Order: sequence, then C-alpha cells, then structure tokens
Amino acid sequence: MSRSDEHGQIDMASEVKVVTKIVKSTKARGFKNLKVGTRFKTYINLKVTTGASNGNYALMIELRNLDTDERTGFSQNELTRFLNLIEFQDYEWWKAANNK
Repeated sequence: MSRSDEHGQIDMASEVKVVTKIVKSTKARGFKNLKVGTRFKTYINLKVTTGASNGNYALMIELRNLDTDERTGFSQNELTRFLNLIEFQDYEWWKAANNK
C-alpha cells in the first residue's frame, strides 16, 4: 500500500507478516518483545529532501508490532541484521494454513 501527496512524499507499507520462529533471542528494541504469532508491518516514508549533500538522507524503516502498536525506527542495515533473528511469513498465508 502506498500514498503520494503534493509535497513529493510517498508512504509505503509492507503486507502484514507473522513471526513463525524466534531463531535467537535479543534485547534489541523492537525485537525483544516479538513472540511466535506476533503480527508486524514495516513502513518507509520517501520524501523530497533538501540540505543533504546529495539531496537524500538515509531512510528510516519503521517496524510496527501490530499486537502492541510498538513502533521502532531502524536503518536498512540494522533492520536486515535483526530480521535474521526471526523467521516470518505473510500473515494471510499463515492464517489460512493454520486455520486461524
């Protein structure tokens, strides 16, 4: 899902995902409260920026726990590193496969 407006901004969101396995526990913000069955989405806000050396700033990706509404911002490098600590699937597929 995405949205654009007159200010050159695009909001993008992933599909809902569900945690299917905790590979390794962590105390990292945003990940320490995830459990098997937790639903989450990621969000990115793209917008025209000025003032950065090349016209762009690093994007922050928001991880939103849909069960608790906890919201945590990560750089792409941080998020991909932490995503290796869990296994997850598309929530709609998981729900159908598990008769939820």
